[in-house]
Amino acid sequence: MNNRWNLEGNGNGRHSDGPPPTGAYSNLKTAQFLLDAENRAAVLNTDPDFDRRFIIISTDSEEGIVVYIGGEDVTPEDGYPLLPRERKQFPVGPATMVKAVIAPNQAGSACVYLMELG
Repeated sequence: MNNRWNLEGNGNGRHSDGPPPTGAYSNLKTAQFLLDAENRAAVLNTDPDFDRRFIIISTDSEEGIVVYIGGEDVTPEDGYPLLPRERKQFPVGPATMVKAVIAPNQAGSACVYLMELG
């Protein structure tokens, strides 16, 4: 699966269009998480010390797997569903736990792309 935002690798990054940004939301971090039969859940965070304000989550799955987003105890029954290739923005605080899960009966894999803005 390809990188959803055409960024090189995971980890730290900065906006690259025009002069360096200043002020609110001038820093970003990205990560990818693979969910499959061996790993059905992931905490969506790049760095616990990063002062994030918003996150953007996107998913991709060749098998059509739905990813459910929520807090620490999220389940497929109560999570926010993200369909493959869907993108959603959530306001969060630095210490907000966000977790992604897939249903236990899902075969295949889903890639979750995370962009944190701080």
